[in-house]
Amino acid sequence: MRVLGTALGLFIFALPLSAQAEKLTVASWNFGFLAEEDGRGCYPRVANDYDRLRDYVRRIDADIIAFQEVESEAAAERVFDPAVYDISITKGGTDDFEATPCWGQPDQNLVPQRVGFAVRKGLNERGFTLGDPDEISEFIVPSTDGLKTRPALELPLEYEGTDFRLLSVHLKSGCATDFLPNKKKACGPLWAQGEVLEDWVDGHTREGIRTIILGDFNRQLTKNGDKFWSNLDDSDPRGSDLEVVAKNERAFCGPYEQFIDHIVVDKGADLFVDEQSFRTLRFDEPWHRAPADHCPIIVAFDMDTALSSGIRWMWNSAEFQALAEQTYRAATAKLRQVIESRPDDAKPWVVVLDADETTLMNLDFEKNSQLKFLDFDIERFRKWVASKEATLMPGVEDFIRTVIDLDGRVVVITNRPADLNRETRENLTLQGLDLDPAKLCVLGRADVDRKKHNPDEWAKHGYKNDKDRRRRLVREGAATDCWSEEYLSGGEDWAKPHDIVLAVGDNVQDYDEITQDSAKDDPALRQALGETFFLLPNPLYGSWD
Repeated sequence: MRVLGTALGLFIFALPLSAQAEKLTVASWNFGFLAEEDGRGCYPRVANDYDRLRDYVRRIDADIIAFQEVESEAAAERVFDPAVYDISITKGGTDDFEATPCWGQPDQNLVPQRVGFAVRKGLNERGFTLGDPDEISEFIVPSTDGLKTRPALELPLEYEGTDFRLLSVHLKSGCATDFLPNKKKACGPLWAQGEVLEDWVDGHTREGIRTIILGDFNRQLTKNGDKFWSNLDDSDPRGSDLEVVAKNERAFCGPYEQFIDHIVVDKGADLFVDEQSFRTLRFDEPWHRAPADHCPIIVAFDMDTALSSGIRWMWNSAEFQALAEQTYRAATAKLRQVIESRPDDAKPWVVVLDADETTLMNLDFEKNSQLKFLDFDIERFRKWVASKEATLMPGVEDFIRTVIDLDGRVVVITNRPADLNRETRENLTLQGLDLDPAKLCVLGRADVDRKKHNPDEWAKHGYKNDKDRRRRLVREGAATDCWSEEYLSGGEDWAKPHDIVLAVGDNVQDYDEITQDSAKDDPALRQALGETFFLLPNPLYGSWD
């Protein structure tokens, strides 16, 4: 809970979970033939070497480490403390390596070069949900050099409604800079793996899932004009654009000039990347005594920065909450003045509210749309309305209860579809506003409210926006939806002319006979603000956009 002081007093408002900024640090490290037992593999190690690697893992201090060239889970546990990390590792694809001599070392054989993840325990307590890892065997493609290519391992991760897939890869070596495809033996398999990788990214993008690829690509992706990269990053479908994290930095602590190890993210995941956090962990030892032939690369994801500034401001800021409370408090004070001065024989009166971002907040819907790069779609919005998961705007509940206490009524005039009036009302009920139908009416937008469907009535009454018609019906006691069957009761109360004494909205068109174009120069709007019309800030969407 956060307590805020304002000129209008103190209020308490519970901040959403996402206001608590969360970092996720990920890394990738090719260990170089990490064997389960001392003295095995092309880089035979002794106990002290494993201790050094274990110390570097502690210094990486990552939440998730994608690793490559590790023989087995037991080998991984020699460098990842089992009390700190859970290990997932591929099973197939490289067992026949054990019969293959190491280059220049006839007395040593290769060990399986598996990939996997080490995941810090307790991530679920920080809001992350992990799925079961999935071995992707499609990365095993035909190779003509006598060595199999390797499968990849996919790790599902979810954070506050956003789905990610992390992929640990170790692609075919021997084609770091050549043009593709060509006759060089290694380039054909690498190109084929690239096709698999592109399909993997594209498939998840179509499902609105963000992708993070970590590992040894064995390719200088950032080399100008790299054909492998241009084929992989083809920006089709929308949202599948890829970025190499920290592409301008040297990756290795040895003599290499460019990365072959990479962390690659799609457009959506890139929104989360804290680019200043990227680092290469360089070894203390000289290169010829280094504990591995690749250095770890590390980057942090800030789970609270991917959204637009407008979403973040409404979701997290004390200012937005204060302004909403302040607006409704000012509207309440003005309403009391107006009602006290009304004659006893005046018409019944109502207050008109907009629904979205005035009475109900749709920030979960907007957040999901932005993170999945989805344009507004009416059918998807209909499903959201039907889910009844919108929350109340700060300050609106007390305001509506004041209206009822003063013997007034509330009409919610909204651009939500009119056939979802029931769902909107039920959403308000679920949020604690279970009001008598004689006191609360919801009027969604029907075709007849639009100029193109009803041009004669628009011309007759001089409507300027498509809420003008519904406001007229309320004033005339002709808003039949207010006593439709779904409301069960309240017909006698609504079938009377009403005075609209005050309106609250997040758009200038929530006021009578105003358009976005006319609002800037309309003196009637200026006179109404703070008197009969109260306006809430909405930086997300509106007639201005």
